[in-house]
Parts: sequence; structure tokens; C-alpha cells
Amino acid sequence: MIADDPAVRAGAEQSGAARALARGALGAARAAGHRLLDLVLPPVCCVCERPLAADIGLCMPCWSRLTLIERPYCERLGTPLAYDIGPGALSAAAIAEP
Repeated sequence: MIADDPAVRAGAEQSGAARALARGALGAARAAGHRLLDLVLPPVCCVCERPLAADIGLCMPCWSRLTLIERPYCERLGTPLAYDIGPGALSAAAIAEP
């Protein structure tokens, strides 16, 4: 059988090692690209534009002022509703576009 052939197995092991090496090189290149991009366009808060240590979107002061949507809201679209009409509430937009 072909699978029992030592030359075929050796070739498969070499190609697996080559794929692993390529994945490692790609990961290193991606990390270097991210570092270069951070030098050219440093990460900043998307609200107040304060510098950030990592590209996480919001600084701590802006995150602490963030108000999350609370019930009642549309179960499908997540848009806030003026008043609570019970569980499974849908907005007019959700009803119009099922």
C-alpha cells in the first residue's frame, strides 16, 4: 500500500514540518506588521482619541461613562423601546423586515 511506503510517510512528515514552519513565519510577519502599524498609526480611544496601550477601542474613563442598553429593547435588533410590552418584544423595524 502507498500509506505503508516509508518514502511517502517521510514526504508527508516533511510537508507537515514545512507547513508548521510557514505558519510560524506568517505569525511572526503578522506580529511585525501590527507593531509597524502601531508606530505609524498608534492606537487611540475612538471617543476621546487618548493614546492607548493596545488597540482595544475605548480608554478607561470613556468605558466607565458608557451606558449599556437596558430592557425594554427589541429582541431581534437590540434597539431600545419607549416602554415595556413584555417578553419577546419586537420593534416596528423588526416586524416590517422579518
